Amino acid sequence: MLSLVSVIVPCYNYGHYLAEALDSVLSQTYKEWECIIVNDGSTDHTEEVALSFCGQDNRFKYIFQENQGVVTARNSALQIARGKYILPLDGDDKIHSRYIEKGIEVLENNEGVKVVYCKAAYFGELTGEIVLKPYTFENLLIRNMIFCTALHRKADSDKVGGYNSFMNKGLEDWDYWISILKEGGEAYQIPEILFYYRRRNGTRSDSFTFAEEANIRIQVYEKHHEAYTRMIGDPIHMLREKERLAKDLRNIRSRIIYKVFRNLRLLP
Repeated sequence: MLSLVSVIVPCYNYGHYLAEALDSVLSQTYKEWECIIVNDGSTDHTEEVALSFCGQDNRFKYIFQENQGVVTARNSALQIARGKYILPLDGDDKIHSRYIEKGIEVLENNEGVKVVYCKAAYFGELTGEIVLKPYTFENLLIRNMIFCTALHRKADSDKVGGYNSFMNKGLEDWDYWISILKEGGEAYQIPEILFYYRRRNGTRSDSFTFAEEANIRIQVYEKHHEAYTRMIGDPIHMLREKERLAKDLRNIRSRIIYKVFRNLRLLP
């Protein structure tokens, strides 16, 4: 008997994109799935699109909630998910028809693998393969290379309490994967492009300031301080040193002598 996979799709005003995401779920060669669509208080026609899919296939489920952000939306879906495995999918992205099939094959045959992802490509306003740094846990502590749409066991998600509800600004995926992997287990990348990330203006990452990212990184470092000190030293000290160097560089570039030499093309 095939194991059930719960695909969780948070969406906020994704009415123009949602059908493409849900069609990619509907086209999966692996048929034992449920898809939980969480409408996070959309004001466009997201609900109409979602309900049309629920009407054509009862594996689609629909939740409406007042706007609380993507983290709360994902956690709402996790609370009712019945699957042994979880696959998050944002409502403006899409997956290859064999992604779930190939990912489940890895998880079912490798108990030590906790997270399965793949190669990825942009689509929409930007195209081309996304270059991802190879996974090691130490590399993950420095910067995330596992996008949100990765297969993993619900038991592991439950163990860490789902997504961090204080990280609606961003980087919640990074924190989530560290939480799942820091006690052991591996992440495996399928060597094929099976996930497609829509690149467009107006995403959360576009409005992310350096200060906001730094504050969130400090939250992550503090939460996983033991893992960081075990693997790479004190990350908060490293971040503050980087901020100090950046400030020094800005001060240098503001000085008249620097501008003079730059105009003479003797400095960058």
